Amino acid sequence: MSIIMRKSTMVRPSKDTPRGSIWLSDVDLIKRTPYTHTPFVNIYSNSDRNLNSSSSKYFDSEILISSLSQILVPFYPIAGRLRINDKNGRIEIDCNAKGVLFVEIETSYEISDFGDFVPNDMLRKLVIPACDYSGGLAKIPLYMAQVTRFRCGGVAIGLGIHHYAGDGAAYAYMTCQWARLASGLGLAVLPVFDRTGLLVPRNPPQVEFDHPEFQPRPSVADGSVFSDSKITEDTKVGLFKFTKDQINVLKQQTMSKSKGTKYTTFEVLSAHIWRCSLKARGVQNDTLVRFSTPINGRSKFKQVPKGYFGNFIFNSVYIGKSGDILSRPLWYAASKIRETVTKVDENYIMSAVDFLSLRSDPTVLATGSHTSRCPDIHLNFWKAIPFFEADFGWGKPVVARHGGIGYEGQVFIMPDRNGDDLFVGINLFVSHMDHFEKIIYDFDDRRAAL
Repeated sequence: MSIIMRKSTMVRPSKDTPRGSIWLSDVDLIKRTPYTHTPFVNIYSNSDRNLNSSSSKYFDSEILISSLSQILVPFYPIAGRLRINDKNGRIEIDCNAKGVLFVEIETSYEISDFGDFVPNDMLRKLVIPACDYSGGLAKIPLYMAQVTRFRCGGVAIGLGIHHYAGDGAAYAYMTCQWARLASGLGLAVLPVFDRTGLLVPRNPPQVEFDHPEFQPRPSVADGSVFSDSKITEDTKVGLFKFTKDQINVLKQQTMSKSKGTKYTTFEVLSAHIWRCSLKARGVQNDTLVRFSTPINGRSKFKQVPKGYFGNFIFNSVYIGKSGDILSRPLWYAASKIRETVTKVDENYIMSAVDFLSLRSDPTVLATGSHTSRCPDIHLNFWKAIPFFEADFGWGKPVVARHGGIGYEGQVFIMPDRNGDDLFVGINLFVSHMDHFEKIIYDFDDRRAAL
């Protein structure tokens, strides 16, 4: 199969933009390391509803580059670069209009070659633009976009987004605004980058909660589950579809054994995945395990402006014994997830902000491979992020995916385009994935019999 690069360029704002710097909160600075990008990809099929693939206007690079240049005027900090402030040593955004990376690729692959688009390394290498981190912070673009043209006429828009500048919801919003401009529409809402009125520690700091999300995980004595040899074992990314009917089966199972308590799709599906991961990993009953999931804090604060661009994500963490999760019914795990998530309110968030302010270097608490490492999982629920709204003028995407789940124990629950079905992407050690694949549908007699 051939892969040919047709274009690689830095796209700068179409007009002069403000210079200066954007202060980054401690919450921004703990989102992984500064030498990573988070990958997303949308797939467009070039169906009969769209222009024919032979048309020069189908995802025309000139239209995409021009509209990207225009969107960088209101989103001007994203055209900047990270730098270290000489006075306080903190990383900040230098609004220098250096631009964002735009790449165009042609490949002899077809969309059908990728099935349901499993978010693995193969997908990432094909559709996500690569970044050279060797030049340091000053050379790293905060937003990278790649157009990959398949032989069948379909197109992928792959993105690499820098987590220091914003979270997935923020970048999805920006990408949808770029799409609006490309399709001839105007901006829906202007972005707000100023963090100084939000997520600022109180004086004096008031740490009112324990914050297990910032604490080292409990030691794992179970060497059969995680040992030094496991670190070098290969991992595998699996993708599993859950239909609306299957999710309802899980909900019915929790209701029938929990005195009628109704649990949400997020709660029951997360609980099921968690339990299956513990079974597949062979975790001993007395092992302490962590379940963590990021919570969008925007809805917890009344004063967050519409269009706020930054990180407002806070990890919610539950720690308990594996045996308690596995020996009790599904509703028990779902109830623990509910308890863990509901505690993250405005008071909890401000306590977390104050906790971070007391650290001399909050970046040592950055999320990474250790956040989800066996026997733990870190689960992201993306149903509410509007990936499928990115219509550049040639129709909405038929597939929206994480562009490559890189850490063992990471889970991403992603919507199907119909809005009812969900895809679960998970990265596990190969030996554990073999077992996980065999038990993930055990709850559904119809699927298990296939």
